[in-house]
Amino acid sequence: MKFAESDYAPIPPRDLPFGVPPWLGDAWGRQDKPRHNNSVERPGTDLLNTLVWRAPKLG
Repeated sequence: MKFAESDYAPIPPRDLPFGVPPWLGDAWGRQDKPRHNNSVERPGTDLLNTLVWRAPKLG
């Protein structure tokens, strides 16, 4: 199975929990310049236990 760009549609805010930031669920990384498809990385020093998550820059 291969994903199409349309598979990355924004998640409607009503489907997200109360109080989450407004940018959550909007696929911001796919529209950012430079584009990045994943906002989570594993640092090379701790592949088993650590995830680094990047929030979008606002404004």
